[in-house]
Amino acid sequence: MNVVLMMYHSLLEFVRNIDPIIVFTIKILIIIILIQTVVFLRKINKKMHHQ
Repeated sequence: MNVVLMMYHSLLEFVRNIDPIIVFTIKILIIIILIQTVVFLRKINKKMHHQ
């Protein structure tokens, strides 16, 4: 029983440590996607203007 509690506790610590990393990664991914979208839209706008 004690071993299970230890494992559970270490798992909680692991999740607590990894959570900010996951949040940070998601934020970076969202920023990258937004930048890519803006660049893509600008390219489309330039093509439309050239025609």
